[in-house]
Amino acid sequence: MTKPNRDEFRRDVLLSSGATAQAAGELLRYGQNEVDDDALATEIYLPLQDESFVAPWEQYAKEMVNAGTVQVLARYLVQLQFPIRSKISCETEYISATRCGADPSRMKSATGSFLRRPEDCSIELHSTPTGRIPVVTIPDRQDFVSITRALTCKNEPIAIPASQGACFVSGYKNWPRFRSLVSKNREGRICAEADVLAITRKQKHLYQDKFVLLTSGPYSGVSANELGLEDEEWDLFSWRIRLEHECTHYIIQRLLGVTKGGVLAEIIADYCGITAVRGSFSSEWFLRFMGLECYPEFRDSGRLANYRGTPPVSSESFRVLQTLVVQAARNLQSVDSTYQHAIQTSRAQLAFIAGISALTLEEVASDACADLIARKSHYYERVFLPVDIRLNSKLSAASSGGN
Repeated sequence: MTKPNRDEFRRDVLLSSGATAQAAGELLRYGQNEVDDDALATEIYLPLQDESFVAPWEQYAKEMVNAGTVQVLARYLVQLQFPIRSKISCETEYISATRCGADPSRMKSATGSFLRRPEDCSIELHSTPTGRIPVVTIPDRQDFVSITRALTCKNEPIAIPASQGACFVSGYKNWPRFRSLVSKNREGRICAEADVLAITRKQKHLYQDKFVLLTSGPYSGVSANELGLEDEEWDLFSWRIRLEHECTHYIIQRLLGVTKGGVLAEIIADYCGITAVRGSFSSEWFLRFMGLECYPEFRDSGRLANYRGTPPVSSESFRVLQTLVVQAARNLQSVDSTYQHAIQTSRAQLAFIAGISALTLEEVASDACADLIARKSHYYERVFLPVDIRLNSKLSAASSGGN
């Protein structure tokens, strides 16, 4: 489907869902998809190897076990050396440490710990088909909010919604890794500062980290009673859903290069989390997480309020967005039920998830949803191949070459 035809299709879905022409235009911009199938390699062999940030985080995890506290991360994540304070991101010392890499150890404003239970935190290198990802579990809710503010809000006391219990951090500039890279580039030769910066700009993956922050508590602020579960069971389910949800963001980013959020990314990530604990997708669970369990009424504390975009879409567009989310969730449950037998392998599951990710919210909410997902999934099944196929091909080539 060409872009003009695709946009026309999306517009038709929006208008049929109650959007005015103005709201349709706003939501077309909101829901643009950055996935480019043509930009993918012909073949992607899975599982992928770990990215370069994993090895340093292995060392961080060992240091944390030895020290018995998450505070050791402050050596590498410099924001953890500063308090949470209004307008601190504008202060000279903070800017010098976080944006220029200056050592904060002698800075007056770097007052150290702001955590209540740093000894209860842990780090795990969690395996995914696209490599391992560091997962920092922070059981205390207040500590989770503080660390999230430090690492994603520039230490500003920005409100973290009660419905948010996890965060995928991507592109984090690790200053010790950056300084190590600069040192290696300078080793044995004299480099101008501009030359070093040019080199490092081309090697961002060598000093930028990705990791997940998780906390405890009921997923999306939904109680066990609302789902007919026992508290202990729901606590375990909540942690697992959060883990799978955030890892899905990492998987899709690495496979397809998708960096933007948006509500479709949340639908996909919740799909993976819910199916991990239930074995199948439940639109009822998902819509409750979003605050749409009584649609067309919307519960303000629902997670959908977190995904209105920047700047946020208008109230009119947000009402249409609610309709699309409900339609998409119901379609996805139907597709999941129909094709569940065909997506049992890891490769098929990844192709299925990638297939949805390559669509738009309007397409997933449309009557053509099943056909569109099937078409995209088949494409990705041809692209995603197990590593042993590549190894067998190399062995065959070597054997032929020796005859």
